[in-house]
Amino acid sequence: MNKKDIILMAQKAQFFVKDNEAYSPSNQEDFELTECLERFAGLVAAAVNPPTPNCPKDLYQFDCEIEGVDLVCFLEYIPEEKGSTDYIGLPYEPDYEECMVLNNAYIAGTDVDIAHMILQSLVDHIEVSALEKLNDR
Repeated sequence: MNKKDIILMAQKAQFFVKDNEAYSPSNQEDFELTECLERFAGLVAAAVNPPTPNCPKDLYQFDCEIEGVDLVCFLEYIPEEKGSTDYIGLPYEPDYEECMVLNNAYIAGTDVDIAHMILQSLVDHIEVSALEKLNDR
């Protein structure tokens, strides 16, 4: 982020801009200035911390809270698959139950993916919970 970006954000936040500098108009009341500052802070935060990415087309989004942290998870759905059998019914291949596989776990409101840092027991919990929610639809 450079000075030009910051000046553009100040304009969007409704500050007065002159000679490449941002000013608060002298006739603004404190509550009006507070609104401008809040808008400006939101714009800066969005530029510094991009929001959580959108869910890719072939994945399922599951929002949850784990250990007090709000997560936006993207999971792949794998349908059940029956293995082949021989002519008398003995299995050649095993049957697979439907399941979900965690691809990403973003901290809500950020683009920070922590899926690789989550304990396997918590990953299992996310996957089972997401599958239950998907089947409840």
